[in-house]
Amino acid sequence: MDQKELLRLLKPLRRKRNKEQWMLFLSQGLLVGLGCGVLLRAAGKIWVISEEWVWTMLLLALGVASAAVRRWKNQESWLETAKAADGLGLSERMITAYELLGKEERSPLEKAAVEDALETAKKTDWKQYRFHWPKREWKFLLVLLAVFFLLGFLKNPNRAYPLETVQMEVTQAEKEAEQSKEKELLSSAAQKDLEKTLSAMKKELKQSKTVEEGIRTLEETQAELKELEKQESKDFSALKEALSSQEAMAQMAQAVAQKNTTSLSAAMEAFAESLSSMSEEELAALAKALEEAAEQAQESQLKEALSQAASQVAQGSLSVGTLSSLNQAMAQAIQQATKAQASISAVNQQLKNAAQKLQGQSGNGQNGTGGEGSGSGEGQGKGNGSGAGGGTGQGGQGSGSGGQGRGFGSGEVFGEENAEAANKEGYETQLQGTDTLSGTSQTVSAQIIGQDGKQVPLEEVLGDYSQAQLNRLEESNVPYGLKEMVETYFSTLEQ
Repeated sequence: MDQKELLRLLKPLRRKRNKEQWMLFLSQGLLVGLGCGVLLRAAGKIWVISEEWVWTMLLLALGVASAAVRRWKNQESWLETAKAADGLGLSERMITAYELLGKEERSPLEKAAVEDALETAKKTDWKQYRFHWPKREWKFLLVLLAVFFLLGFLKNPNRAYPLETVQMEVTQAEKEAEQSKEKELLSSAAQKDLEKTLSAMKKELKQSKTVEEGIRTLEETQAELKELEKQESKDFSALKEALSSQEAMAQMAQAVAQKNTTSLSAAMEAFAESLSSMSEEELAALAKALEEAAEQAQESQLKEALSQAASQVAQGSLSVGTLSSLNQAMAQAIQQATKAQASISAVNQQLKNAAQKLQGQSGNGQNGTGGEGSGSGEGQGKGNGSGAGGGTGQGGQGSGSGGQGRGFGSGEVFGEENAEAANKEGYETQLQGTDTLSGTSQTVSAQIIGQDGKQVPLEEVLGDYSQAQLNRLEESNVPYGLKEMVETYFSTLEQ
């Protein structure tokens, strides 16, 4: 009985010390978890790691779980609590009493010692026990937390940041949605769906690691907004479909499709006048089409107007009041569809611009992996003579080869006799390859040597011409294999 009383008196101190131990284990577990999180985030600045925050939270959760397990396995014993109580200046009364109470028989002196310990415990205020906060561990925690957030400002050169790339377009899309709310272009439910969709898109863009992921997110959002537009224009679509199903309402269907309320009024009046000349089968078919449209309509005014019109059309007439109500309800459906289309199209246009921007970035990032070159050669020779010699000209030939982003070509002009060479000296024929994003083009020019007003035999100019072209060839960046081929070509001409 005395032992239970002693434990009851020591229980507040034991509870306080258990909290102290729990804080120590918790801080150590968080320290390990956050330390691993910092290493993970640092690695994420070199490699692309998906769900980096999720993994960090999981590591912290594991740290807390490990602290709980340690706390469960390391419950403080009553003996340790008694020692801690004596540390408050109780002169080992508590530890002595705790040990004595474990004996089955006690001497009068031991009983007196136990009674003294119990009385002392009752008078002791356990609040004087100073809670030992694990300051060192929490200081390290704060340092690691600061490092963790500072790492967030560093960029990973190996990953893309789609949201930052299209931030201007996303902001503009949000402004368009805000204007839609101010002008009440959408119903309250559709407006909430629009804002929710944009918010989710922005979150996904922020988490995207590649340009392709960003493009896919934007395209999926555009598709969702298209569906939202269809839902908002459901009455308009149902009305257009119902009117198109009957030839007698073709003009009304056309006016609705064109969203022309003026033409709609005229078409409805013409329709009402034509009812009197229709057969019962035709009237029944028209009434059925209008009734089906009424069942699909969501707006109460349109539903009621279509239903009432169906009843009257079945009887072969349409009152002025019903015609006016139907006209007004249909005009409202057209107006709502027009507003929805304008609002959502404005948002979708910004998202389309954002997707195109990312696609352009993706294309630029992929350039340089290959190249193509093209070349064409054109030669021109002209000769005319007066006197003994006739002139002939031979067009040059060009060849081009390209690959790995480079293009080469050559063009040459030769003539057996070159007459009327005035203004021809220095004339060049050339081949020019096509520049590519990852290659360069090369030009090789051939020059005709002529003298003003004279006929020159081929043997006299061929050597000079060949040497001039070979000199130009040495100064160019033509690959060695092509140079050797050109030199062989000129050598054969001189033989």
